[in-house]
Amino acid sequence: MPRMRPKPSGVLEAVLARRPAEPLHCLRPAVFAEAARRFVAGFPGEVLYAVKCNPQEAVLKALRTGGIRRFDAASLPEVQLINRLFPHDSVHFMHPVKPRSAIRAAFHQHGVRDFALDSSEELAKILAETQAAGGLGLLVRLALPAGGAARWDLSGKFGAQPAQAAALLRAA
Repeated sequence: MPRMRPKPSGVLEAVLARRPAEPLHCLRPAVFAEAARRFVAGFPGEVLYAVKCNPQEAVLKALRTGGIRRFDAASLPEVQLINRLFPHDSVHFMHPVKPRSAIRAAFHQHGVRDFALDSSEELAKILAETQAAGGLGLLVRLALPAGGAARWDLSGKFGAQPAQAAALLRAA
């Protein structure tokens, strides 16, 4: 009995028909939405999607369909993108070193209230540019110890050591 070959999918058919010389991106929004739905349902905490992972509007919309309502932005353009697409969702400005102008615009123009920091200098910038407004969410990033299962040691890149983190929390 001859072996049956699987019927080509729509994506495979498109690639075979076009034979593109450049990479072809194929998005499956329903897959993104279902993965987000499962993750949100199974995770007991707050879920933030890091926009820098994939800022394509179709991806962001699919993730929102799946229940994502909080977004981790690493730059002002990412804050602006989420604010434009989902003006009622939460944006958290999570880059540990932000320009003063980006902090100011994120807070005053886009309603961002949550900011990450890992130094007293960053805390001072955030407080100055927001006029130490009430209702700020100041998130202190902790440095991870070197070693462990990580492929690359990023322990010295970002994050406050425990004693420094405690001092930052008291200052905040």
